[in-house]
Amino acid sequence: MLGLGCGARSYASRLHYSSRFAVEHAGVQAILNEWVTRTEDGFVHADWGTYLSLEDRRRRFVIQSLLTRAGLLEAAYRRLFHQPVADSFPELLSLVEHGLAERTAGKWRLTPLGFELSDIIGPSLYSASNRARLGAFAHL
Repeated sequence: MLGLGCGARSYASRLHYSSRFAVEHAGVQAILNEWVTRTEDGFVHADWGTYLSLEDRRRRFVIQSLLTRAGLLEAAYRRLFHQPVADSFPELLSLVEHGLAERTAGKWRLTPLGFELSDIIGPSLYSASNRARLGAFAHL
């Protein structure tokens, strides 16, 4: 997945990289101002990157799949990672219990409420090590 634009994230097989990003207005404005004034040379490299462990690649697959209308196909997860997604991510059952996702015919999909809360659901599925790396990056 290739992200384009200010604050975009990209994934290339085992690599995750991005430019700086923020969620608060002042931070977003500062990053946007810096981004639009970059010279061509300023776009040659990413500001941050990390190699993804197998666990993080599994998590990335689940998050990226859930955050689409098509949803997460159990068969696709099993084909790539050789185990049932529900065994790897029992927290998905909690999403169903809270009305944030549904599981039907081998597919997990967010409900309308789940999509409304997707900015919380996605990061809730990050690994502890990935949260730590992102936290360190945010404080650069």
